[in-house]
Amino acid sequence: SYIPFARTQAGREASGDERPSIEELYDSREQYLGLVASAGLELVEARYILARDLPAIIRDAGRHWDYLMSADQG
Repeated sequence: SYIPFARTQAGREASGDERPSIEELYDSREQYLGLVASAGLELVEARYILARDLPAIIRDAGRHWDYLMSADQG
C-alpha cells in the first residue's frame, strides 16, 4: 500500500501533507511519462529490467497518473 501525493498544492496544504503535490512536482502528464521513460531506459541499460517490459511500465504509469488525477479522486 501507499499514500499518494496530493494532486494540488491547495489539497496538500488542506491535508497537512508536507510532501510536494503532483502539480508541484510535474508540469504535465507528458513530462511525468518522459521522466518514467528516462528512468526506465537507465534501468534497461543497467540490466535491472528488460527492454521489452519498458512499454508496459510506461503504459501503467500513464494509467496510474490518469487514476490519481481524475476528478473522482481526493
